[in-house]
Amino acid sequence: MKGNTRLKQDNITRVLEEIRDCAPVTKRELQEITGFSWGNISTTVNELQEKGYIVSVGKQETLVGRHSDQYDISPYENLIIGVDLNMNGILLVVTSLRGQAVFRKKRTYREHTYQNAIDTLYATVDEAVAMFGKQHIQRIAVGLQGRVDTKQGISVKISGLDYWENVPLVQMLEERYGIACMLIHDPDCVMRAEMNRGWLHKDAVDTALMLRLEKYAVGMSIIMNGQLRFGVHERAGEVGRVVLPYENELGWIFVDDLLPEAHMANNYKKMFPDTTEEMTYDLLWERVQKKDQRANYFLQKWVVALGMLLINMVNLFNPGHVILFGEMLQYQKMFGELLTELLKDSAYDNTVKLLFSKQNMDAAAIGAALWGADHWMRSVVF
Repeated sequence: MKGNTRLKQDNITRVLEEIRDCAPVTKRELQEITGFSWGNISTTVNELQEKGYIVSVGKQETLVGRHSDQYDISPYENLIIGVDLNMNGILLVVTSLRGQAVFRKKRTYREHTYQNAIDTLYATVDEAVAMFGKQHIQRIAVGLQGRVDTKQGISVKISGLDYWENVPLVQMLEERYGIACMLIHDPDCVMRAEMNRGWLHKDAVDTALMLRLEKYAVGMSIIMNGQLRFGVHERAGEVGRVVLPYENELGWIFVDDLLPEAHMANNYKKMFPDTTEEMTYDLLWERVQKKDQRANYFLQKWVVALGMLLINMVNLFNPGHVILFGEMLQYQKMFGELLTELLKDSAYDNTVKLLFSKQNMDAAAIGAALWGADHWMRSVVF
């Protein structure tokens, strides 16, 4: 049986989470949602308001009866810094506990090295902390490309950044800023954003896959029975080393060698050795639109390989939704229809929905901030 202190802590967290997710909301509505007693709700809400965690946002509009106060998360208190850190640069947001961004900053690296990446990260966080004040920031949450040890707070490896190996990023940030920090794998950050305001926000889906498709890398997040799945060494969802059938000398290809633009260009050159120009996704799309036979042939092979990845993942995990996110979605017209057909025709469960994310490109940073908010709210005590 939980002690009184632990029980009160759980109640505080639950009420704060419901206000964040359901705002604007009244005390009576919170009582109905949580099943807590009126005294419990009233006391908790009053304390949360007194300490500045929530604010009254006016009266509920009703035709009859008393107009009750409605509550929402304080928009400029208890802020979270969310960061999307990858091989190309830094995207930082400062958000409320609801993931509402009040500040955004994007920086690219002058050099793709450990030192320049760290200097860029520090400069970006320095600017945010100076603008809002350290006393108003509760967490720094960093979404990272590559291998991440979230328990130890270490970024193990980011391909494309020279000398970036086993970086104790949590320790470094906490020592510099005196603010609690956490690390998350970037596809899990995008998944959290989809749960907050995307395709998964209102649908009662407890099993879903999210693939982040960028020109430089691919990553996947898995939710099963309402829980993120990380694997024994936090390597679940690393689809980059999944093997796919492909028309080359080997007869197969790694996903990591299929999607990145540089590898795509190399594969095109191997398929058509007399090609004199460097292929890019922009150029491929331009050629496809002009009904170029080579481009269309290459694209079909590329989409079929990507489709096999989705079919295999759907057959393994049986999700309700598969969500695609990332800069590759700018070419959705190039591959979306065929990909949907492949999944429908070949997946064991063809009721799965293939969805194309409508999130902005700051979704990973927003999702990181939301994970940071979740973590902080569980620590709120009176």
